[in-house]
Amino acid sequence: RMQAYDKLGETDKAIDDAIKYYDKAENPDVSLINSIFKKHISYALALVKNMISKSEDSRKWKMLLTTIYELDYDYVNAIKEYNRIEREYGATPAIHYYRSYCYNELGDSENAIKDITKCIEAGDGNDYYAVSRRAHIYQDAGLYDKAITDFTKMIEMEPMMVYGYYVRGWCYEYAGDDQKAMDDYNAGIDIEKNYSGLYMMRGRLHRKQGNMELAKPDFEKVLDLDTIAGSGSSRHYALLFLDKKEEAVAWMDKIIETDTANSGSYYDKAGLLSLMDKSQDAIAALKVS
Repeated sequence: RMQAYDKLGETDKAIDDAIKYYDKAENPDVSLINSIFKKHISYALALVKNMISKSEDSRKWKMLLTTIYELDYDYVNAIKEYNRIEREYGATPAIHYYRSYCYNELGDSENAIKDITKCIEAGDGNDYYAVSRRAHIYQDAGLYDKAITDFTKMIEMEPMMVYGYYVRGWCYEYAGDDQKAMDDYNAGIDIEKNYSGLYMMRGRLHRKQGNMELAKPDFEKVLDLDTIAGSGSSRHYALLFLDKKEEAVAWMDKIIETDTANSGSYYDKAGLLSLMDKSQDAIAALKVS
């Protein structure tokens, strides 16, 4: 019924049922709940705070509250809530994992690395997703050697998951080793033929090396595979590099429409516009970001 109300556009009724669903379900789909909450965050926030005040099991509602703060990009309050939960119930790997994301979004790499390292240590170093999180924090901080070490560990743990090759190749590029980057993109594509990001990265590298004859089929492959506008899409860059500039901007705007509060999408649009030598438009997008 929650999903039916959501499809009918009756958001508040959908949120009411989402609260009941979260309360009753043994393993609720929090990502589904969040997709509805984000359509009226202030209402969801009020209901969850009400459940915290009257529920016998307030801990799970407090954890849900942190996800609402994160949905609203309110990482400061999310961290405060994680800290309160930790003081009240003790530290857990989950708290370290999710709080590290919040610290990283605020640019606090030091605390982000401390938290995610505690999470990794709690799992004896074998938590693929925790290692991935730390690798990305290192990458964001420009610590490419450390990021490559963690991405390599990911590949060793899950050699058939091509995401590891994709992100490690990206880091090799940042570190200035284009050959190792190309080796990773090729290795990933050998394993998974339908991962659009690998074609995007390999095409960019071919283009960077002045080989558009090899780059063009990769960009065309991206257009075949990357067909859903969202924060993970890179279709706009493929369109740009294939000299379809108007379509590239239109696709970027379509991505922004899916979440107008996502600062990263405006940042991405600025990057796209700057590559098109539209400096003033790029600056305008950065100001929005």
